[in-house]
Amino acid sequence: MEIFEFEPFKGIALLPKESKSIIKNEQATINCGRDRADYINKENDKIIIKFNEKIFEIDYDVLEKHVNRRSVLLIDKDYYEAEVRSTNNYYKLVPVNDTYYTTLEINGIHMHRIKGITPMEDAKRKVEVAAVRKGVRVLEIGTGLGYTAINSLKFGAREVITIEKDQNVLWLAERNPWSYELNSEKIKIILGNAFDIIKDFNNEFDIIIHDPPRFTSNSSELYSIEFYKYLYSALKRNGVLFHYTGEPGRVKGKGFPLKISGKLKDVGFEVLRYDSIAMGIKAIKK
Repeated sequence: MEIFEFEPFKGIALLPKESKSIIKNEQATINCGRDRADYINKENDKIIIKFNEKIFEIDYDVLEKHVNRRSVLLIDKDYYEAEVRSTNNYYKLVPVNDTYYTTLEINGIHMHRIKGITPMEDAKRKVEVAAVRKGVRVLEIGTGLGYTAINSLKFGAREVITIEKDQNVLWLAERNPWSYELNSEKIKIILGNAFDIIKDFNNEFDIIIHDPPRFTSNSSELYSIEFYKYLYSALKRNGVLFHYTGEPGRVKGKGFPLKISGKLKDVGFEVLRYDSIAMGIKAIKK
């Protein structure tokens, strides 16, 4: 079992709106609205930013171009956008509408809900529906940017075990200011395939939050009867499962959540309800 050691980015992250404020010499935030610089000055064709006793420099024209980009700009010894290009996939941190929050895109597809809700609000709702509370031990399937794990701690979880298959996703999480709380002794990130890792757990968790990628041929095993049996085994008696499903095919009346509920019942779960705000199923192990 490989543990991922999370190391938050030591530089500065800027949203396009923050780059714009810096250029206009307005009172600007940095790190996606989470911090303010000690000072920001323009010297010739450079912008000088002091933060946490460190000095960062960036070309003025780079900031000008970033204003019209849909990206997060990272500044350390060098500067670059928060993105990863692999053989098969393109990963990118992007701002969410006019907020200070960020989401992850893989091949242009959002990994969070952003219509009428922020990713952090979405994660909070999942944690609320799952009834995370003081002292519980939580297993999360699909770390992503860590918003669900972070909210689980805020709701009182004593420990969160979270599984992520894709190291590129975690690399971006390390550079996302809203993910920095993943650097907690109460959060353990396991790097690997959840289908294999889940087999090692037995009657260990009070709550499981299963937040898989959307259903495709590549992710189908995370929606399988076999995987649901492993989830059932990993929960303590009376433990709660929250299974995010989304609503694929809702317009066509395919009833995807209903099909998932049927599978959960087949392996022994008592399905309590479908939450239309969190877009997922709450079930309990009896």
